[in-house]
Amino acid sequence: MARHEHRSAPPVPARPGLHARRRRALALGLALAAGLGAAAVVALEVDGPLRQLLGLDYRAAGHVVRRFADASGSDAEARATLYAALAEMPSELDPDDPRKVREGAAIYADACAACHGADLSGAEDWRTRLPSGRLPAPPHDATGHSWHHPDQHLFALTALGPGPFAPPGYESDMPAFRDRLSDDQIWAVLSFIKSRWPADIRAAHDRISAGMAR
Repeated sequence: MARHEHRSAPPVPARPGLHARRRRALALGLALAAGLGAAAVVALEVDGPLRQLLGLDYRAAGHVVRRFADASGSDAEARATLYAALAEMPSELDPDDPRKVREGAAIYADACAACHGADLSGAEDWRTRLPSGRLPAPPHDATGHSWHHPDQHLFALTALGPGPFAPPGYESDMPAFRDRLSDDQIWAVLSFIKSRWPADIRAAHDRISAGMAR
């Protein structure tokens, strides 16, 4: 009697998990909002293989930010790479860590308070453009928009300035701090800032940042 060999059906590729699909959607949304070209947006649709394609280690917080070549944000391909990397980068922001908050408070007083205010209230009349055409430093308290951005984008904004997240040609007096502050120091400053927000704003920011969670 002939022996029939049992062959199992080929495995069906698993659908990306919720977090993976959410990270991809966020990255795509940011790319579109920044006015990237269609080719750059399509490139962001690669999920797992994107890590190998870019040859980057997303486990090291800030690694991609440190290597980002175009702080002005004018290079669409560089922006696409940055957005995809931020969607994978773990957060180290922790407003409930007393040591981190203390360190962040000292750094904020030294590097940020002169523009953003010792009490995080921002420059006076911060929504009105200066004679240079640039906007004054916004507040980092609950009246501002810092809490509208997930952890990873706040990290990149601090390290690179607003260029990569603004329309091409946008000018700002906000400097890039990647050559002045370490990754840990940037996370400490952000932890201090968040520690000053009321509970409802912190909860809202938690929900925004959860969309970037690994």
